[in-house]
Amino acid sequence: MKHKTPCLEVIGAGLSRTGTLSLKTALDILVGPCYHGSIPTLERHGDCNFWNKSLAASQLEEKGYRDVLSGYKAAVDFPCVLWYKELLSRNPQAKVILTIRDPRKWQASCLNSVGRYLEVTEKWPCTWFHTLFGLDIPRDAIIKLPGLNMWEAIRGGEESATDYFNRHVNEVKK
Repeated sequence: MKHKTPCLEVIGAGLSRTGTLSLKTALDILVGPCYHGSIPTLERHGDCNFWNKSLAASQLEEKGYRDVLSGYKAAVDFPCVLWYKELLSRNPQAKVILTIRDPRKWQASCLNSVGRYLEVTEKWPCTWFHTLFGLDIPRDAIIKLPGLNMWEAIRGGEESATDYFNRHVNEVKK
């Protein structure tokens, strides 16, 4: 089946835990289907292969991009936030929305949600279970982000997390 190239109207550049699920809900109503980090994690595990290949290659592969995002009018949250610049270059008419919050509250929210998931899944037998059922792909993508990854920054303490958050916000605002 041939998929047409996605035509995103909105690209979210805000990090996870900054209101991206609320934004997704609003965008679903206002512009149409919105791709959010919950989709590859909970609904379409096969998409994780594409995102991990893109992460390894440091670029979005065209066919996978069409397959994964075809039919969506917006994309927010992880993993799309990693590629907001490339998504914008492919969809220059799109609006970019940067969701933000207090960086200390962001760090706490990350640690109390996804951080707890990572704690559990980084230990046996969960590592085995996740690998067996292909669920390690979203987990691995979360913890293996390029550069000083978000989870190293969050786990590194308040100053490290705040610096990471503020660097991201400033980069998007450029």
